[in-house]
Amino acid sequence: SGTPPPRARSPNASPSWPWPPRRARCAERLASHALTSAPRNREPGGTAYATGVGAVGWRNGPNSGIVSNVMDLDPILSEQNPHWAAPASRRSRAFVYRRPQFDACYRRLVAASSRRAVAMIGPRYVGKTVLLRQLADRLLDEGASPSSVVYCNLADERWPTPPSPRDIIRAAELRAGEGTRLFVLFDEIQVVPRWHAWLKLAVDETAHRYMVTGSAASALREGARESGLGRWDEVEIEALTYAEFCGLASGASTSWMGPERPDSTWLARYLALSGFPDHATEESEASVRERVREDVMSRAIARDLLRLRVDVEQAGRLFLHLAENSGAILNLKDRAVDLHANRKSLSKWLTHLVDTRLLVELRPTTTRQGNGPGKAVRTLRGNLKVYVADHGLVSAFAPVPSPLVDPHFRAQMFEAVVFRHLREARRTVNSSPELYARHGELQLSYWRDERGEIDFVVDSRGGRTALEVTSSTKHASEKLAKFNAAAERSGATRRVLVSNAVATAEVGAVEIVPLEEFLLNTLRFVEPKP
Repeated sequence: SGTPPPRARSPNASPSWPWPPRRARCAERLASHALTSAPRNREPGGTAYATGVGAVGWRNGPNSGIVSNVMDLDPILSEQNPHWAAPASRRSRAFVYRRPQFDACYRRLVAASSRRAVAMIGPRYVGKTVLLRQLADRLLDEGASPSSVVYCNLADERWPTPPSPRDIIRAAELRAGEGTRLFVLFDEIQVVPRWHAWLKLAVDETAHRYMVTGSAASALREGARESGLGRWDEVEIEALTYAEFCGLASGASTSWMGPERPDSTWLARYLALSGFPDHATEESEASVRERVREDVMSRAIARDLLRLRVDVEQAGRLFLHLAENSGAILNLKDRAVDLHANRKSLSKWLTHLVDTRLLVELRPTTTRQGNGPGKAVRTLRGNLKVYVADHGLVSAFAPVPSPLVDPHFRAQMFEAVVFRHLREARRTVNSSPELYARHGELQLSYWRDERGEIDFVVDSRGGRTALEVTSSTKHASEKLAKFNAAAERSGATRRVLVSNAVATAEVGAVEIVPLEEFLLNTLRFVEPKP
């Protein structure tokens, strides 16, 4: 009986983070409960269907009428689709820049030879909603009937619970007329339980074209494993690369292509402001850091994880630790002691945090590449490293006023931005038949043995490239020798040091590459030398 005393906090524990007000928490829990408690009804002469978010049924009985929840959707849907009432309306007109994924998504939507849907995965605040609206406007500009283009943000807060996709399409069909092929664009599909079962049925049984987006990677990939084989293509999207940032900052509609160099101030702005599109034209670094913290903690962490019934306070503390120590090897045992939790719970929280796509894991390689003896050289069985997905998260959560001039956090930002561009290079190769035929799949990892460590290794069909990252402008001969020796032991055929240097140079077998040059030409520097 009685209230137990509060647990003592470790002096190294991450600081607590602000909880939403108690009423808000209660309301969110009630809403979360409602997600899984949708009532089931039966139409006259029809089969049972769910009126809530879990609805997966498609067709009603022959005597069915227009159910009330379908009609109730119309005001919000009409507001989300202003082109229904005003055909000349274009919601994306203010957004000139288009992400590289735009063209591929549009081609898939209008392809006559395939009915496959498109599922786009990415964290919050990277432009998924804008991209969907740009697709809607492009469809309208190319002659699609206004009533056939249907955009819906399923996470719209005006709905107590997200509506059934089936009901949304039913409402759109009633508006567009029988037999009209719809272009259906669903934003934040992960809020709909068993969405994959609905999408599988929709692709199989209707002629409509579908694209969905989500910010929970496992939810989309799990659905793809269960139902998506042959029914939808997965497209990944992250925060802006440096070339994209330069394109957006310059007012262009596509990424920076050169051949002239970008404005001399843009790299510093990119590092200071983050790769989140909303902040590319901001002036105040302090206000951007504050907004990123609020957006991440209040929505990407609190709301998304609360819906999954995760201990949000503990998961938030773990995120703070990982953001402040981006690129460090994660010691689950130490973190479990720090948070007064067991390793099983910690692994669960980490899985959910990585699922938000705001954190990215990097695993060690345990093999040596190369020809000749020593191919199976022993390496340490290192733990995984965890990086923030965008360097701006290092800046936002760093407990110092100017992270970019602090040596510790500046180094973390350099590593995070290099890793971001390595992932983009891998994505570029995988999406290009020509590049894939030349390189095969790019494998990213880090390398470590008893005598040293390499920040990143890139394995491809042509061999292994070792990459070390430093934010310094000076390169001590001792550090270069240590990197060169570790690269030799790992079997790397190419050694690249990405640094804050002003010009490329070669010191022995090591290529020294300025950060800006690497970010604009990443693929060129990860190709193994013959």
